[in-house]
Amino acid sequence: MKARTIIALLVAGILIGALAAYFILGPKPAANAAKAIDTASGPFDAVTGRLDRGGSLYLFWDTAGLVRFCEQALDGIRTVVENQAAGDLDAQKKSLEWFQLVRRMVGETGLYRVRALGASSRPLDDQFHRTRLVLYRAPEATTDLIWNLYAPQPHALAELDLLPAETAMAQFGDFRPRVIWDWIHAQAEKSGVEEFQKGVSMLAPSLKMQGIDPDAILDGFSGSAGLVVTLDRERTIQLPLGEEPAEIPAPNLALVLGVKNYTLYELAAKGIPAGAKAQDSEPVRFLSLPAPPSTVFPSPTLACDGRNLVLASSRELAETLLEGKGGLKETPGFHTLSRDLPLKGNGFRFISPRAGEVIRSIQTAALKNPRMTEKDRATLKTFLDLFPRDFSMFGVMTHDADGFCYTLNHSLALHQLLVLPAVMAAGIGAAVALPNMMKSMNLARRTQTLGLMRSLSAQAAIHVTEHGSAPETIESAKDGWGNMILYRRGPGAADFALASAGADGRFEGWDQRGLYSANEAGAPNRDIIMVNGELVYGPVK
Repeated sequence: MKARTIIALLVAGILIGALAAYFILGPKPAANAAKAIDTASGPFDAVTGRLDRGGSLYLFWDTAGLVRFCEQALDGIRTVVENQAAGDLDAQKKSLEWFQLVRRMVGETGLYRVRALGASSRPLDDQFHRTRLVLYRAPEATTDLIWNLYAPQPHALAELDLLPAETAMAQFGDFRPRVIWDWIHAQAEKSGVEEFQKGVSMLAPSLKMQGIDPDAILDGFSGSAGLVVTLDRERTIQLPLGEEPAEIPAPNLALVLGVKNYTLYELAAKGIPAGAKAQDSEPVRFLSLPAPPSTVFPSPTLACDGRNLVLASSRELAETLLEGKGGLKETPGFHTLSRDLPLKGNGFRFISPRAGEVIRSIQTAALKNPRMTEKDRATLKTFLDLFPRDFSMFGVMTHDADGFCYTLNHSLALHQLLVLPAVMAAGIGAAVALPNMMKSMNLARRTQTLGLMRSLSAQAAIHVTEHGSAPETIESAKDGWGNMILYRRGPGAADFALASAGADGRFEGWDQRGLYSANEAGAPNRDIIMVNGELVYGPVK
């Protein structure tokens, strides 16, 4: 592993570990501790002035000690880097250059300017709670990254006016990619690390060689970006959760970017046949994207009106968003969630109560699956009960000279809100692992079924050898999915056949012939048939 990689990992590790170490070991006494106490009222008043009293959480944390602790730890890492290459001056010089680069970049993200954190949470009524998170920074002007990614002051949340009443989830925020681009180039310029400078300086020429003008693209963004998920009230999709598929409102998804012109749209349109897109003179331009038919993505579309660029799963959603008629702000659910919240900010997040309703319907259908054993049903119910069933929220994030403040109205109690990220991470992990787990389970059940059918066929063959005819019946046995193995004698006296109806338990008849891939969709539900001990219809790897 290269020295610069080791250095980057060390620095990242110490910043992550410093927080835990700070709480365990405590900060070393600082020479100017008295001075820190004298000025503590500044951050304290600025943070607590935004918090709500009288709830289950009220927190103020002065982070000055943590910042000093991190700096001391980084000084220790520098000593380690110097000693690592003490015998090779050139290697030592390069290692220190990379260390200084990583240290400077971490510092100039703006993390060290955080002076205090605050949090509060209190109930609004029997159903809703309000939680506030405050991040206070040193008030001086700065070019640090995180303080310039967002507009310097709260502004009207114009994207709310785009969202239709069917919106289930939405998240928008300030988006200023030019800030990131310029910050990286500024870091390279003052780094003194030749390899880093060379790599960064080649970014723009490399893009231009491919016909991409980075300046035109970066200057084309107007400063916002977001994601939208809607639930269609008319169109539905079916989820195969049992013998009776669950029917839920069809989801539609869209990525929305604020733009100043049609530059990004025209760049994407270059690779699409001319007949699929609107004329350049049209104020709202639509571009049908080539994609296979799908119930979730019925008509993928790229659209632009010169102010917003929309990549949507359906043309209908793209048209609705660009029409700008909105509808969400007029719904009772939004009125309830947004009460006493500012409609000016630098970003917002919304989850509709309807999203919880759909989740509950999916859970109910999954638990009713008749093919599920009681043990599996109890396990699934335990897992599903971890997820909140009536979760809705609306939060607004504001940025100003004092830092960030995030105010959130939500239907969860504080303890549920705190564990929600962990539960959601577990849910995502389970969703990722479930297909492989189901595949492995079906493989094991299929192997068990084939082995049992071969054993029963061998017993029937012995009967044919000894008696000259196939047995009238065979011993009762169940396949790997718990269904009875089927048996038929004939057409000749010595002929016999066995069958498994697969995972769904529905046998389609004895005349089926041919082999199919064990990995194809629906293979576990397909039948397996053996005639006189030979597999005539069944899976192959």
